[in-house]
Amino acid sequence: MPSASEVTDRRSAVRERHHEDIIGAAIALMEEVGGTSFTVDQLAERADVSRRTIFNHFASIDDVIAHAGSRVLGMVIDGLLAQATDALAQADAESMTDELIAILRGSEVVAPLSYLARVLGGGEPYANCPPALMQHTMTHVTETLGATMAQRYPAVDRLDIDLVVTSLISGVAVVHRHWAESTGAVDTPDSREQWSRMIDHLISTVPRP
Repeated sequence: MPSASEVTDRRSAVRERHHEDIIGAAIALMEEVGGTSFTVDQLAERADVSRRTIFNHFASIDDVIAHAGSRVLGMVIDGLLAQATDALAQADAESMTDELIAILRGSEVVAPLSYLARVLGGGEPYANCPPALMQHTMTHVTETLGATMAQRYPAVDRLDIDLVVTSLISGVAVVHRHWAESTGAVDTPDSREQWSRMIDHLISTVPRP
């Protein structure tokens, strides 16, 4: 007979699997329909869970979409961070800021940002995207990136980390809208160059730690 701890572990594993399945299903549906116009029933069927399970994990369908959108962007950021060293125990806040700037300036983030602008806007960048939904997505990215930076830079005060990350990602949300409206959110050499210029402008307005 399994022990109480084993039962708890199994339940946690099932819950984690359901959480990931729901996010994965949302990403797949967003790609298929070219936006977010899918129902809870469609999401439940794709994830092979019940409607109740979805709302046990997420507050709303927009919450699911925000997590899915931030996962797409987060996978790119994770890939860039994986190329660097692990924990930078002696590094300071300025070094952390430099790394964040390098990530945001890089052309590798353009493809997922292009994807987000199109799917959250229902195929046309920002046309049908509620501002709160993009803000929700960026808030989740901020939280995830802040936690990652805290692990990588243990010597930097968490308040400094949160202030820098929040300032930069809030600015990115504004830049993203202007960039999408200006370029149509396409992923081309010209749009990548424009993204880099806009990020440079953002960086010039953000105070250094």
